[in-house]
Amino acid sequence: LPDCVQAYWRFEDCTPERTVLPSIDIIDSSGKDNHLRGADFKYDGSGSADVPASTIPATGRVNLCSYDNSEAPKDGAEARYLSTADSPINRLKARSWAIEASILPKDTTRAQTFLGRENGELQFGLTADGRVEIRCKGASATSKKPLTAGKWYNLAAMCDGSSLRLYIDSMDGKGYVLDSSAKLADYTPGEGKWTVGCALRDGKPADQFFGLID
Repeated sequence: LPDCVQAYWRFEDCTPERTVLPSIDIIDSSGKDNHLRGADFKYDGSGSADVPASTIPATGRVNLCSYDNSEAPKDGAEARYLSTADSPINRLKARSWAIEASILPKDTTRAQTFLGRENGELQFGLTADGRVEIRCKGASATSKKPLTAGKWYNLAAMCDGSSLRLYIDSMDGKGYVLDSSAKLADYTPGEGKWTVGCALRDGKPADQFFGLID
């Protein structure tokens, strides 16, 4: 992987159809030790053999497993999710960045976050009407159309310090298409842990994503 990649979570550590074990890392394949970790059985998702592609186009690696966060949390927990522990990426203050994710939403009727940074600085998710939205420091780029539940999408969000850009690959053979963009004013990155499967506000998980992530 290029040295500029700060974290790469493949979820091959998940075992299909089995709960992710607490305190067992989802390994960061970038080599920078930004592993993901589950809190406990109430909050952890599981593995799924449903994947967007059997091999990863950019690397040719076999792709066997995704992260299944489609079930409701257990025993009164607020949301199911994974997060970075005391990781170097928590202190990352890059003004320019790119994020890629493959998602299969199973519910497109509520606001959800599939990747977030603590205290809402950055949220990548769905609006209440099923549109993809990348939000950073109050600015947001939102897709023109809602996603279809039960269908895989490849997504990419990019920031150059002054604007956000949202790209969507609907897996129809056309590849990534620039869908929307937004101006970003006075962007000064902060610090905070990262969450996969929900947002984290004031230390509490919120807006769980109901679907698969790869």
